[in-house]
This record gives sequence, C-alpha cells and structure tokens, in this order.
Amino acid sequence: MSLFSVVLPAYKTTPQLLIAALRSLIRQTFVPSEIIVVDDSGPDPIVRDTVASMEAGSIIRLIVNESNKGISASTNIGIAAAAGDFIVFADHDDEVSATALEKFADLIDSDPETDVIYSDQCTIDEHGAVLHYFYKPKWSPIYALGAMYPGHLLAVRREICTREKFLDEFNGVQDFEFLLRISEENIKIAHLPVNLYKWRAIPGSLALGGSEKHGIEKLQARAVNEHLGRKGRTWIAENHPFLPHRLVLYPSYSTKQPKVSIVIPSRNQGVILERCLESIFTLTEYSDYEIILVDNRTTEPRALQAMSSYPIKRLTYGDSNFNYSRANNMGVDAAAGDYIVLLNNDTEVISADWLQKMVMYFEDPNIGAVGATLLYPNNTVQHAGVILGPRGTADHVMRGFDEASDGYAGSLAVSREVSAVTAACMMMRKSVFHAIGGFSEDYAKHYQDVDLCMKIRQKGLEIVSVSNARLYHHESLTRKSEGYDLGDRAVLLDRWGKQIEEGDSYYSKNFEYGSTNYVRAVSHGA
Repeated sequence: MSLFSVVLPAYKTTPQLLIAALRSLIRQTFVPSEIIVVDDSGPDPIVRDTVASMEAGSIIRLIVNESNKGISASTNIGIAAAAGDFIVFADHDDEVSATALEKFADLIDSDPETDVIYSDQCTIDEHGAVLHYFYKPKWSPIYALGAMYPGHLLAVRREICTREKFLDEFNGVQDFEFLLRISEENIKIAHLPVNLYKWRAIPGSLALGGSEKHGIEKLQARAVNEHLGRKGRTWIAENHPFLPHRLVLYPSYSTKQPKVSIVIPSRNQGVILERCLESIFTLTEYSDYEIILVDNRTTEPRALQAMSSYPIKRLTYGDSNFNYSRANNMGVDAAAGDYIVLLNNDTEVISADWLQKMVMYFEDPNIGAVGATLLYPNNTVQHAGVILGPRGTADHVMRGFDEASDGYAGSLAVSREVSAVTAACMMMRKSVFHAIGGFSEDYAKHYQDVDLCMKIRQKGLEIVSVSNARLYHHESLTRKSEGYDLGDRAVLLDRWGKQIEEGDSYYSKNFEYGSTNYVRAVSHGA
C-alpha cells in the first residue's frame, strides 16, 4: 500500500479554517504517513500556535520559514522533507473528504503505473456549505491548455516532485504550471471521478473568482505558451476576449498550411449549396485547399449553376440508392490533400481562418480528428462535441447554449477532447481515414460519424472539439423529410454497445443520465 505525505503550505491562516483543514486530513480512513505544514507567515505565530494546539501525535510535522518565501518555495520545502511515495497537495483553508486517500490508494493498487491522480471537487463557503460541484473529465491535455481544470485533490509521485519542483515565477498558478510541465514526460495521469475535495471560496482564493488574484490570467497564458514551446507547437494561447480566465488557441505565422481536400456530398437544393460554396470561396483565407463535390444526380438548374460557378472537382454519384458513407468515401479517394474535411452542404463559413484553426491540431500526433463548433443561425450551439449514452446511443452536447457562454467550466469557450464530433464539419488526416477503413457503408442515414470516431479512438488517437472554428449549420435541410433509422441504431449498438454502456469518460456519470447539458444528478450530491 502506497504511503502519502501531505504538503500544506500555510500563510497567516485563520485558526478555525486551518484546524478544519488539518482535522479533515487526520481523520482520513487511510491515514497519511505525515502532514507537513510549512508555515510561511514569517514572524506571525498564528499558524504555529494553531498547529501546536492540535492533538495529532506525531503525524503533523511543522516547518517554519524565518521569512516569507512564497507558495512555490514553501511547497518545495515541504516536498524535500517528505518521505511518502506520493505527495498530496492541500490548501491551508480547504477540506479533504474522509475517504479521499483511501480511494487514491485503491486506485494506485489497481494500477501501480499511475504517477498522478486528480479528483472531482466542490466549492464551499466560509461555513462549509456547498456552493457548487465540479465534475471533471479524464485527463484532457488540450482542455487543460484552455482551462485550469485539474485542480484538487492532486497527488503526484514524490520522485517527480523532487525532480521538477515548483517555480516562484508562477506563484498563483504554480500547481497548474507544474502539472503542465510534468505532463510533458512519459507519465500516467489518472482521474478519480469522485468529489473528494472541498475548495473554500473566501477573499483571496481563486475559488471566489479569477479577480481574487491580480495578474492570474497573464501567468496562466504564459504557463501555457511556454509549455507549447517546449512541446514544439506553433500555437499561441491568448486570453478569451470575454472570459479572461479561459485561454483560446490560435495558429501562428509558423503554423503550416498543408493541402486540405474538402469533401461535400450534395443533391439539388441550389440555394443551400450556393450559400455553402460562396461562403467558402469568399471568406476562406487558406493557401492550399480544394473542394470535391460528390453530386448525387443533381437536376435543379440553380444547383447546377452553383457547381459551375466555382473551381470545384465534381464527382458523380451514380447509385440511385444514396449512401452518405459511400459518397464520402468516394470523395476521399479522389482527394489530393493529405488532410480532408468532411463537410455538409448545409453549412456556412463565417470566419476566414477556420481551416487554420482546425489543421493546427495535427501538430500533435495524438490527435486523430477535430470538429468545428457549429451554430444555428440564431447564434446558439448546434454542435460542440458528441457524448456517448444519451438516447441509448449518442447525442450532441450543449445544444441550444448561447455561443458566447462559457459552457460547463469552459467546455464551450475552449477546445477540448470529446468522444466524437459530427461529420457535418470534421477534419482528419487522409492516412488515418484510410487506415481505419473510412466510413462504414452499413449505416444508411445516421451514426456514421460516431462509428468513425470510435474507430479513430480505438487506434489510441483523440478527438478534439475546436472552440473557435465556428460555422453556421442549417441543420439537415437537405434530408429533412427522412425519418430515424432503427437499423442504424442497431448497427451502432452491435459494434459499440459495450463502450456506450460504460459511459463517456469526458462527460461525468455524476451528471443526470441521458442529459446533454451538464445537469447534476441528484443522487450524486457527494
């Protein structure tokens, strides 16, 4: 069984809050081997007097800094004195749930290769009343670039902590910067989807809001940009224009623009196709792309005129029984680009750099596909990723959210990993598309894209919903009269039913079953 050393830097902590924090650690069902309190209050005796009043035997070790050294230096001092296999980081005015270390120990016993663990958490007020819960996804390195989401409770293998250390220059976001830095190594980061930490919202704490710590947004952006530099990415992280505690990723002048082939199946519907093609050719600022239009026997004059008005590569789909998968496979086979975009003809481009904002993610070899954020014409969300489970199969998350909102903990404001994205606007490497066998033609109308994404993830690759690549989607206008295909549902469940039943690791089981808008299940109040 692994041993835990809790490191708790303290600075002029209100006695009742420090006592509550220490008691929550002393009363663990799996007692830590030591609780190292690093008093950084200088000559002020309030912390050491409070610790002296505790009846905890030898479990609490007090280290007193002669002068104030700051949170990072104090944390490093605590780490240097620790003997446990894992360092558990706790704040001096928060509380840890009684079974937290027991659950951490159980996870490590079941998976000894684990190097880092983080749990879910809740925010409490000064008196301990719960204000809200935060249910997190599995380790999501793209999401972490935009939102400082891992938070508490955090445990890290001691040998990593002694090697890397916390940096004074990032005081205020030191634990976030530390986690980004160690994630660059070949380590295993595990998420425990249980609320095990109570983050207290009091003046001076980030739990009360980003404005409580001046300059935090600049430090956050600096931490991410330095991390991106070390990773060899050409991306730039900038503070969100309306939500400064979120970061948005952009391509830079160094980001390459490889040839992209945009595959669009279409039939008649001239007004729709005309709008789609016009928006692409009028707005898109990308150095090398082509459009492959797979024409399903169009006869309408306006649609034919639209096809002839733009420099597209037109393929004829000759089968009278239209199959969406087959049409896309045909288009990809004719593609000259190394990257493909699967695009519906009822979409509308609304920004010039949408392709750059998508293709840049493939600098990361772990990314298998990315999807744009799609909006209804009234600027509410139509698509921002797919979650497994709703309707017994899968569904779009955050449908109907205001496009300017944060989503759930930044889930709309920043890019993040998801289980699937819609093929209404999806980009991937052509080589990956072929390696997984392309679209399955066993689906008649629905779920081809979910199946495709599941095959990508089966290869160990991730799917990303790109927050700031946005298009309008005049949803399913070309197939509005078609009904739901129960055969497609059966095919999906036959192939992926087990994974769907296990749940979506990016959408917590603590949310209401079948929901798509992050509603907390009443039975998961703890």
